[in-house]
Amino acid sequence: MKTAMVVFASEQLLPNLAAVMHWRQNLRRLDAVCIYYTADEQRSALPARRLELLLQRLYPGLMIYRSSKPLGITPQDVTQALAGWQKVAGPDFQWVINVTGGLKMMAIGAASFAFDQGHSLIYRELNGGWFKISRSAKGTEADNLEIPLHITDSVSVDTLVSLQCPSPSHYHWSSQEPQPVDLRKVTQAVDSMGLNWRGVCEKFAEKARAGAFLEHLVARVLMESGCQHCRTNLRLISASSSPLEEIDVVVNRLGRLIIVDCKLGASGGAYIAQMDQASQRSHELGGLSAVYALVRPNIILPPAHQALAKARKLVLIDASQPTLFPHLLDALNLQPQTPAARDFIGAINRAASRLAATPAPRVVSKPANSNPTSAKIPARPKRPARPWPNSKHVAAPDCLTQMEKDLFPDDPQPLRP
Repeated sequence: MKTAMVVFASEQLLPNLAAVMHWRQNLRRLDAVCIYYTADEQRSALPARRLELLLQRLYPGLMIYRSSKPLGITPQDVTQALAGWQKVAGPDFQWVINVTGGLKMMAIGAASFAFDQGHSLIYRELNGGWFKISRSAKGTEADNLEIPLHITDSVSVDTLVSLQCPSPSHYHWSSQEPQPVDLRKVTQAVDSMGLNWRGVCEKFAEKARAGAFLEHLVARVLMESGCQHCRTNLRLISASSSPLEEIDVVVNRLGRLIIVDCKLGASGGAYIAQMDQASQRSHELGGLSAVYALVRPNIILPPAHQALAKARKLVLIDASQPTLFPHLLDALNLQPQTPAARDFIGAINRAASRLAATPAPRVVSKPANSNPTSAKIPARPKRPARPWPNSKHVAAPDCLTQMEKDLFPDDPQPLRP
């Protein structure tokens, strides 16, 4: 008996890819895939085409059917289409219907057809759990379905991003292997310099390249914490122009993309715009299961900005969390896996303990009448506001819109040496 799978194309293509790979590679009994798509060009039709191209490249012998015109979204549209495919395929096929990507009305039609015909109906929740849905004398039931989360880990980051995120004509996604970083030498630097991340990075790279070193250090720590498929400098490029976009670190692990944006400097501004862009790109690059982390080790963002990051479902690591790497690993549910990574985290924790044990400087003041012969010292005049670097104007550049200023009046405070 042959097996065919129906998938519903949407903006969330990773669950479709995971189910196809599991049936094809692990169960070794998938012969055909039917891709159902609607008239929504951006959310269904184009994703269907990208999924078809990827499956053709991964499995040249797999039969793939995508209708020549869009299909409807009502339950009766779905039932009619599935019945037609079943009739064309003949009685030699058993069917698996993956309703993860469809609209609710489409899922109703697919469930009705599956129950009537005795076919398998599967669904994946946002947390990654898979279920097989069936009907019994007790009613509709959902049983756990074992599809390993790592089934898509073998697919390259570039391929997954190209599958999930549309790109302009003549552009494509490209990335690089992380540059080697000697984690033991960085550990020694942390032991001697503490949690001064700018100083640590500048010890191993010239000042202009310190930020790039931080990116590769983050990539190395992630790789030694179980993220084998890690890429840096992911760019949307063409042969004739400069990159349209660049992303620092991207990891494909356990059915989700982990995206990390690093900025070592204390300047940059427009932090709200950065968060909005990060939230949008997280959804576009990796779907609803993606995780986007903003690493800002030399800036302290005010509570309002931190609340905004949480509302956007972003991981924000700033200078209020000076250990940086333990917080990042905790947020990504990772643990150091190699001796070098464990020693590195240990050095960070030791530096944090030393910092916490350092007493605050005592300020000793004498009573006003302790020296009655001394003259009263006049108050020190206030210093004039420092002009913005390389500018004749006193005010800093207007990085926020007026609405953003009203909502978030507190300016981020850069760390001072």
